[in-house]
Amino acid sequence: MKGIREIAITDMPEVSIGNVQSDEAKTGVTVLLFDKKGAVVGVDISGGGPASRETPLTSPVTADNPINAIVLSGGSAYGLAAADGVMRCLEDHGIGFETGYARVPLVCQSCIYDLGYGSATVRPDSEMGYAACEKALAGGNPSSGSVGAGTGATVGKICGMERAMKSGLGMYAVQLENCGWQLLWRSMPWEIFLILLPEERSPDSGRRTVLRSVTAVRNCGKWGREKICLPAIRRSEP
Repeated sequence: MKGIREIAITDMPEVSIGNVQSDEAKTGVTVLLFDKKGAVVGVDISGGGPASRETPLTSPVTADNPINAIVLSGGSAYGLAAADGVMRCLEDHGIGFETGYARVPLVCQSCIYDLGYGSATVRPDSEMGYAACEKALAGGNPSSGSVGAGTGATVGKICGMERAMKSGLGMYAVQLENCGWQLLWRSMPWEIFLILLPEERSPDSGRRTVLRSVTAVRNCGKWGREKICLPAIRRSEP
């Protein structure tokens, strides 16, 4: 696609990724941590039963406060507890939106249903979220596959788990060359996140962000009128 070039996740110094998982329980947490400027984000929720937290922060009709972190996890709605640990970790490091009385970290989260793959009683919790956030703060580990939130990810369950296939956590990044913005896609079985990092401008011109509509269809999305597809998910180590 003209004007867009593929870049490595490590070419985005504004983003750090931390993964923590339980290989025994087959579930985990992934934290996408942004630098102190934060990130302007948008999301399209396709399908029912979205286990999510603070998604209204991604709406263009709410305040444009940059997001500090995005949490992906297993555990279905139980896994939303992981964001509590991420908020606590960010607070301990002085990261968050200054309200005048306290810093409040702005953290969004989405979970997948992995209770039928590993343990249905061991889910990501606050401690796992805190640990994943600490790894992100320490520099992160941009691995993909059966790591972090992708540990218990599966696809093709319409005929039952016995016919399902293993999937995982995938990532893909591109840069818009004309305006200097970067996009990061994180792909889980049924969802795609689009993250727009604010463009650096001179102090007198301020900062401007254009919000575009994103439609998630399996592992493909639309940027304007152009269709962008992610590569097949595979395990990789940095």
